Amino acid sequence: MAADPAPLAEERSLELIGEIYDASLRPELWHKVMESVVAHLGGTKGLLYSPTAAQLRGRDLTIGNGGDLHRLTQVAARGLHEEQEALPADLPRRPPERAPSLYRDYIAQVPGGRLCSGVMFGPDHPTVPTTVCSVFRPDGAPAFGDEERHKLRALAPHLSRALAVMFRLRDAEITSLATRATLETLPAGILLLSGDGEVKFANHAARRILEEHDGISLFSVAAPGVVRRRLSITNGNARSAVDAALSGCCGVHAAPSAPFAHGALVPRPSGKPPYVLQFAPLSASDAQSAGARGANAIVVMTDPEVPVTIDREVLKSHYGLSEPEASLALLLCSGDTLAEAAKLLRIPLNTARGRLKNIFRKTGTGRQAELVKLLLSLTPTR
Repeated sequence: MAADPAPLAEERSLELIGEIYDASLRPELWHKVMESVVAHLGGTKGLLYSPTAAQLRGRDLTIGNGGDLHRLTQVAARGLHEEQEALPADLPRRPPERAPSLYRDYIAQVPGGRLCSGVMFGPDHPTVPTTVCSVFRPDGAPAFGDEERHKLRALAPHLSRALAVMFRLRDAEITSLATRATLETLPAGILLLSGDGEVKFANHAARRILEEHDGISLFSVAAPGVVRRRLSITNGNARSAVDAALSGCCGVHAAPSAPFAHGALVPRPSGKPPYVLQFAPLSASDAQSAGARGANAIVVMTDPEVPVTIDREVLKSHYGLSEPEASLALLLCSGDTLAEAAKLLRIPLNTARGRLKNIFRKTGTGRQAELVKLLLSLTPTR
């Protein structure tokens, strides 16, 4: 006895829905998905098009065979979008959290063949893009009917949601890459740690410090199927201080505190000034945006041996200092007295006093200590 075609069609629809969500994680599968959709509806060409993706996400998505089918589908989608704006206010709508809010499908005779299209609108929820799926049959082929429309109606919301997942994952990846690139450029050492001290991320400056093995370094612990990186601190008291700081900012009993209120000094066997480590809690969203899932704390590592750098152009553009005034301000910030700065600049002391008076006026400070404090606040974290 022949198998009932209805269960077979339903089983194929479920398989196809699985393929659709696979493509949300592996975009290279979308073309294969469209081939399956076309075959499922008995067509010869197909198009998956997201006309609002460019507006909502800064990108566009077109998959399938283009040509006239592409143009006609764009026109149809635009016309349906305009039609939606004119719909009566009492039309039943799905709530925004279940967007796309409206579905339309249509069958049309087009030059050279027949077209079956389904459109999911998502204006109430910008993370769910409006999605158009069209399947084409050539002249002479049977017309599309209710069976094909029902099949497309069952697939359309899954296509739209799968595209939304793909867009969100791609945005998260871009954000992660941008965040990591920013952290890499900072002159300060930046570590992202889990609550138990595992190093999830270390920027270039932090890796430089750790590779010196001067009181603090990195070691690896092999676990089943994974290698975990942790901090190795030579000095016992410093190690305890780091553990306490980590527990204080993200432990089970951690209390709310000001950012970077927890810290530790790490002595260096070389005799150089100790490293300064400052800890602050890290939210799950910030950790994920940095591509360091599972990180609970951010640590700023400062090396006192690295000289303070102040951007001369910032002084000139922000405060209107002249080139000679900026040179004097930078020398004062580096620890020179006014007399020493005047000697280095080869100017009379009275000239230096006059320039300093102008610097005070332009920066809104009244004493040299206030000026230095202000300038240090302009430095990137070392």
